Amino acid sequence: MHRLGGEGVHQEDGPYAWPTRCGTYSFSPSMIAEYVPGVWETATPAQVLDARLRAMDRTLREHRGDGHLTALHAAGLDACEALVSFAAVGAAPVENFAGRGWSDEEWSAARDRLAARGLIDDEGTATPAGRALRDQVERMTDELAAGPWRALGEAGAERLAELNRPLLGAVFESGLLPAVTTLGIGRIQAPE
Repeated sequence: MHRLGGEGVHQEDGPYAWPTRCGTYSFSPSMIAEYVPGVWETATPAQVLDARLRAMDRTLREHRGDGHLTALHAAGLDACEALVSFAAVGAAPVENFAGRGWSDEEWSAARDRLAARGLIDDEGTATPAGRALRDQVERMTDELAAGPWRALGEAGAERLAELNRPLLGAVFESGLLPAVTTLGIGRIQAPE
């Protein structure tokens, strides 16, 4: 049985100790040692790890989204201003954001507020200050999202990507997603 007690999880504990310990953090290691072997009779350690990594993917996406909302708030952008400023840096055409439900008047008022702050010009394009603010939002989002990825490690992150490639490929090949989304995928460079 893997040694799950003591100060964290150790190399000699084996490849499945980390996900086991993370999922049972507040339980006594002796209790886990008693019950975890029975789990391996139902599913292999690899199957359990794969399931945990898939769940982690969903959690990481939600975690990143929460961090992004925090970064937008810290930047002083309300919900509509966040979208207007994102369109202003070329993430997607303004029309693509129509599905978010903002009226023309609300969108125009958000543009006016951003222009008054010097973040967009009269054409609705981001100024250097507007680009810098959006870069700050993306940098802060990345920083807030980094903790779980660091804990996952390079090998774990690669395994998570490997598990998700077939799903992502199927989604993109299905044609269900528009060629240009409101996420800026393939259109916005990562901040330096």
